[in-house]
Formats: sequence, C-alpha cells, structure tokens
Amino acid sequence: MTSPIAELSAAFQRGTLVLLLGADLPAALTGLPSRADLARGLAERHGLRLGQSLAATAQQTVRQSNRFAFTAFLGEQLSAQIGVDAVAM
Repeated sequence: MTSPIAELSAAFQRGTLVLLLGADLPAALTGLPSRADLARGLAERHGLRLGQSLAATAQQTVRQSNRFAFTAFLGEQLSAQIGVDAVAM
C-alpha cells in the first residue's frame, strides 16, 4: 500500500492533481497564502479593484485576460510556497 503523500506526488506528476482552495486550514498551519492574499496579489497584477473575494477577482481576471492568467498566477504563488519549480495547472 502506498502512502497518501506518494499517491499525491504521483497524481501531481501525472498532472491529475486538483487543488481546492478553502478555509479549512489556516495559512499559518499550511504555509500557503490565504485566499485574501491570493486575491490581493491577483488584483494588483491585473490592475483590478482590491478587497474582492478570490472568486470575484479570478472571474474579472478571466474576463480581462483569459483563464490561463489566473491559473498561471496560482501556479506561481503556490509553487513558491511549496518549494517546487512549477505547479501543473
């Protein structure tokens, strides 16, 4: 039987891992940026209004650019935090 970490790593390598961002675990515990931090950074990068939810900011980013602008931003932010070269989106 493989460990859950090994299974997650294999899914990541295959490009079949889905990342769900939620409020279940605090950023202080996970080391990952909060949804508010991600929304702020995304808004700043694309010149959008600050103070909106991540979902609203992502929708505006997609309308302004394309969905790859949002996924690329998430990949960059999360890759930096988890210490990998890139997050496959």
